[in-house]
Amino acid sequence: MKKYLILIITLSCGVVNAQISISTYKSQVLIYDTRQEKYIEHGPVEKKNSFFEINENITMAELTTPKSTYHFKIKDYTIGDTTGVLYANAVCDSGNEYKLWLDKEYHYLVFEYEGVDTSFATQLFIKGIWGDGADILTPRIPKATKTTERNAEPIAEKESPISGKYSAENVSDYAWDNRDKKYKKVQVVGEGKLIFSGSMMYFKRGGADWLDNSISYKGFHKEKKIHIYKDKRGQKFYVTEALDKLTYYYDYDEKTSKYLSATVYKNLTLVDATPSEDFINAPN
Repeated sequence: MKKYLILIITLSCGVVNAQISISTYKSQVLIYDTRQEKYIEHGPVEKKNSFFEINENITMAELTTPKSTYHFKIKDYTIGDTTGVLYANAVCDSGNEYKLWLDKEYHYLVFEYEGVDTSFATQLFIKGIWGDGADILTPRIPKATKTTERNAEPIAEKESPISGKYSAENVSDYAWDNRDKKYKKVQVVGEGKLIFSGSMMYFKRGGADWLDNSISYKGFHKEKKIHIYKDKRGQKFYVTEALDKLTYYYDYDEKTSKYLSATVYKNLTLVDATPSEDFINAPN
């Protein structure tokens, strides 16, 4: 029988001197499928409240439940310049080691735990983040980055070939695993929506609010058969030739020459070729 530990999240109370406080309202357990090389759902999304806090120096964290309190020692961490995502390696007071992802913008907190023969993750859906230290989770504009990808940016066409409102059946988040040298799925968001309107892209993930980004079309990559877009922060958007999949790469790391994070919108379907931007304020 596989031995593993899954954090069971319930209502909790605070920790002294917390600088980042987080409340969540839903959770879901994922299991890493070695055949598909990605995390898949291991249980339903459950409505469970939680409260998680991190101290001033980001060296300790605490999760308290009615039954017990879990303490974590944070061994090291990084914060993405373009995303504000906090990545950390932590040790629980039980001795188990975790990888932690905290994303303020997209409202999720993930604990990954490696069991005897596989890996598990608990993703928590964030309701609120506050505290004096919460500002460190706000994205910072990075320096311009260079790309060495051959034929990645041919001469741009005058206009983007993509316009209109699209629905996406599946939206998932991935993180670059430098140890295994590949992207691993860390969260299944659900359905999504995309709007391409001139130089603007609007997007919606699951039940979150609409967000927007100013983008420019860079051209078509003949070998990979993808349309390439970039924003002012150097983030990339790849859209397949069939216009059925968009991959958004962000949080570029110059040490590894890799984007540490990616979001994939799968099974895109054109809903409206000429949508009005009034959709932002309308019921979604």
